[in-house]
Order: sequence, then structure tokens, then C-alpha cells
Amino acid sequence: MQQKNPLRHTLFAVSALMVALTASPVRPPLDIQAHRGGRGSTVENTLPSFAYGAISGANTLELDFGVTKDGYGVVWHDEYVMPSKCLDTAPVVEEDSMWPYVGKHIANLTLAQIKTLDCGSLRQSDFPIQETYPGTKLSTLDELFEFVACFDKSGDIQFNVETKINAARTNSTRDPLTFVEVLLDSIDKHHLGTRITHQSFDWRALQISKHLRPHLKTSALYDVTTATNNSAWLGDGDITGIEDYNGLPPATAAALIAREIDSDMISPAEITTNSSSTLSSPEYHPFLTEEVVHVAHDLDMLVKPWTVDTLNVVDEMYGWGVDGIITDWPHQLVRWAELNKLNTARKFDHHVVNQCLAEHNQLV
Repeated sequence: MQQKNPLRHTLFAVSALMVALTASPVRPPLDIQAHRGGRGSTVENTLPSFAYGAISGANTLELDFGVTKDGYGVVWHDEYVMPSKCLDTAPVVEEDSMWPYVGKHIANLTLAQIKTLDCGSLRQSDFPIQETYPGTKLSTLDELFEFVACFDKSGDIQFNVETKINAARTNSTRDPLTFVEVLLDSIDKHHLGTRITHQSFDWRALQISKHLRPHLKTSALYDVTTATNNSAWLGDGDITGIEDYNGLPPATAAALIAREIDSDMISPAEITTNSSSTLSSPEYHPFLTEEVVHVAHDLDMLVKPWTVDTLNVVDEMYGWGVDGIITDWPHQLVRWAELNKLNTARKFDHHVVNQCLAEHNQLV
């Protein structure tokens, strides 16, 4: 009887294991992003909302910023101060010609004028359990990063920062270069180069980022209204138009264009305009499809859709292989991940976070 060679069997086992690992690579953790800090539960894009996102266990805080008349980056989603979200308190000076400030564009207001606004008292009708923080002022990018550094000493939290530029109405916001310069200044000041993703619907800004800072991660935002023929949103220069992609669905063609501008990831909308958010509804019309995910991955881009607030849709998209999800309800998505035995991010101690919030949150 031939004697077994234990070394031969060991080498065979190792070879088999290597084949298995090559065939089924370990999937990275899902990047759960707290949209505007988690606006389902807390007034959006304020320090209280970002505190909530960190306590919930989100990997990434997603946010927007505008640039003021005097060149400050202010964390806020809208081009102007919406009366449904903010209240006037008092003018900076008597007989200020810009008063009242509510209804005015961020680009036409100074930081001092914006700092008089109460943007924490009004609960949004779309989010009836949203917690309010009366008197809360808007924050600058620098103030947000300083607040997070107060409780995140090890630098675990990532940031997905949108330059809120209007490519179609160029006089509504400051220009792309100004936005990028403000963002890069804050990144450098707080040493956040490896923790920031620059996202934008205006892909000119992403091109500028890649030119000025090639290693800064970029994410191409788009939806059914921007991924169109002759779109002003899809970048400057020798960029192929949607119509040149031989009838491909716009969401797929836009992914190919995003690769042309060297974007590291795409962030398409979950659904089309006026779609139901319920997966089983006949009125549910997805914008992101499994095909888009596979095309992006074949081009070495990540896929992180917005804004996904239904767990049935999360189930489906995770099955497609998306790399992250931007959601208004980060605590629910973290719980979903835990129930599915997925790795999740660190949840910050609420006592520590709230102590930092008490120190950093400014009130009118």
C-alpha cells in the first residue's frame, strides 16, 4: 500500500483554498451614509443631525455646502434659504437691504447674515418624527469638521461632501472653481484628504478636483433630469453626450461618461421623477438598475445610490452588489446590516457626542 504524502495533501488544500478565495473575494463592508446627517430623525445638515448620524453607526456623513458672498463654505443643501426650513431672527445691521434673509440665495448673503438664521426649529412635513433643535445656526465646513474631531479622535468617520452648484442656472450659485477651492482649503486645514469624497451633480467641479488634487476621491451624482442629451451637468471639454451611446439607458450611458472624467464612483438616484418609493407598486420606476452596477464595476467604479429609504429596495440593491447606500434613516440601515450579519461601523458613545454637541452647536 502506497504511503500518503502529507506535504502533498497540504499543498493541495492550500491551492484549493487559494482558488476559492480568488473565485469569491471577501466583499467590503457596505458604506452606510447618513444623508444630510440623517434627516429622517433630525433637522438636516446641522450639527445635531451629524451627531445623530455618528451615534447611529453610519460609516459616512453625507452633506452639502454652498459658498457665501464672502467666500465661506456653509453646510446647507439648498441654493437659497427656504422658509420651510429656517426662520429670520434679526438683521446684522439696521436697515440691511438684504433683510429678511429667508428666501435669499446663499451666494448673495454673507456668513454674518446667515449666522442670524434659526434653522433648527422647523420640522419638515415629509419627516414627521424629525427632532428639532430650536435656535440652531448653520455651520461652516470648518465648524463641522472641528465638531466631528471633538468625538472622533481616531478619525473613523468618512465624509461625502457635495458641492451644491447649479450648472443650468449659473447665477444661482458660485462657480465650480470657487467651490472646489473652498473645499480643498478645508480639507487641507483639517488634514482630511483620505477621508473625503467630493460629490457633485455638476461634473465640471469633479473635473477641477481631479486636476487640482488627483488623489481626492470623486463621486458623480446624477438622476433622470441631469443624465440627458446636451446636458449642462455632465462636464466640460471633450465629453461624449448621452445621445452618442447607441440607445443605452441614460443611467448606463451616464456611468460611461463618469468614467471619462475619471470619477471614482457613481451616485445615481434610486428612482425616476414622480416614482413611487414602494418596490412592489406598479408606479415604482427605478433609475438605478443591476446593469448600471455591473457596468460601473467593470469600469472600476464604486456605486453608491441615493436616497434609499425602503429596506425592500436595500435588499435588492445589496443583491446587485452596490458598495454603499445613502439614506435618510441610517439607524434603520445599520440595524438591517446587523440582522444580516454584515460588518458595521463604530457607533459613537452618545454621551461623548452630545457633550461635544453642547460645546460646538451655535444658537441664535
